Formats: sequence, structure tokens, C-alpha cells
Amino acid sequence: MMPTRITRALESLCSLERRCILCSQVLHPALRSGVPGSFPFCATCLDALPRKEHGHCPLCGEPAPWSNLNPCLCGRCLEERPPWENFIFHGLYEGRLRELLLTLKFKGGVQLGYALGTLLANHPLLSPGHVDMIVPVPLHHSRLVQRGYNQSLEIARPLASYLAAPLSPHSLVRVKATAPQSGLSLQRRRDNIKDAFSASPEVREKQILLVDDTLTTGATLEAAATSLLQSGAAGISIAVVSRTPRRLTKIQS
Repeated sequence: MMPTRITRALESLCSLERRCILCSQVLHPALRSGVPGSFPFCATCLDALPRKEHGHCPLCGEPAPWSNLNPCLCGRCLEERPPWENFIFHGLYEGRLRELLLTLKFKGGVQLGYALGTLLANHPLLSPGHVDMIVPVPLHHSRLVQRGYNQSLEIARPLASYLAAPLSPHSLVRVKATAPQSGLSLQRRRDNIKDAFSASPEVREKQILLVDDTLTTGATLEAAATSLLQSGAAGISIAVVSRTPRRLTKIQS
């Protein structure tokens, strides 16, 4: 029989209260079950991270002029369809969601990767059995050494768990160090990221879920998706936490 003091220690560990990752409020049992559908957020913090359900383009997330419209293709996607079949995102790059992504990428908030990934894992358009492999957008080795982690990989972890699909962080490699994309126009971003990725033959005939933190102009995801398709991937779906509205991209350029 297990010694009493060890038993008591294990019982104590099991009874530890989980708290909201943002405000430290004790989570209600229904929100800390550890199964798909649960969040490391309290109800109040979840309300500050609303999912964008209407009024956007279903292929790139660009907001429509009216927020209550059913999803419909934007002018850019009608003119030049992106190289992916499906696009999934949680919300717009603004408010609390923007703050969390900035903390994740630039302030060492690696623990937020898994938390934000749970938002995507609970998206109604995602379900097990629809993808063969989950591939995070990679960082170049020099950027990875500088940051210490790949935020896209951290976001992808709960997706792999929920979708029961293998997480394959080495199937796509960033072979060229590029200048930061922030502040560049769409064409300059495309030129900057051209030939930056190389995909492994193991993606051949696979349905790939390509994961990143944010879509701004889409240049990085276009280049990554194209590399995967050139290596024989059967199809690409995109999952990102946020979408930067085009109006904000113009302001930042």
C-alpha cells in the first residue's frame, strides 16, 4: 500500500485550483475539465476575446463593411484566390486579443501560446478527422534562437491534441532569414518572403492544417502554403488566432 504521506501529497496536488491565465480567478469546474471545450480563461476574460462569426471573408478573414453580414468573399480573394481551401481564425487583431499576441511574440509570454491555441481548438469549423498533419509556420533558426520559442508551434499544440492529428514542426523549414514584414506593403512582403520556405516530402498527399499567430497581408502564409503544395500536399487549411484588418495594415505601412 502506498505510504499515507505520499497519498496525501498526491491528493493535495490533484485538488489544486486552476486559475484563469489572464486574471488568476479560480476557474469553475466546467471550465477546467481539461477536455476539448474547456478553456484556461474565466468567463469574464472569455467575453473580452469574442470570436468573429459574421461580417468577414471566409478565405482571409478580412472584415466586411457591415459586421452582421454572412461570410462572403472579399474583392481580393475574388480576384486572386489564395492557395488554401479553408481559413479559420478566432478574432480581429485588436483590443485584448492584440495585447495577448504581442505579449506572446515579443514579451516572453510563451504560456499564452497554448491558451490562445485553445480558442482555435474550440472553433466550430474544426473537428477531428479532417486533417492529416498540423504544421506550424516556422521561424528561421536565427529568430528562433533570439526568441527562444516559436509562437506558432505553441499555438498548434492544443490543435494537435484536439484534432488527434500529428504535429509536425519539421515538415516546413524556413531556409532564408528575412527582414521583419511589419511596415511593408503586400508586394514588398511577397518579395521579402519569396523562396523562404522548404517543405519535406512527408507532406505528400496529406491534408495540412497550417498554423500561425496572425494573418496581416497573407504573404507569409501564401509562401508557406505554396511550398507545401509544391512538395505534394493534397490541400491546405489555415488556422490563425487573429486577422489584422486591411485598414490597419495600411496605417502601419
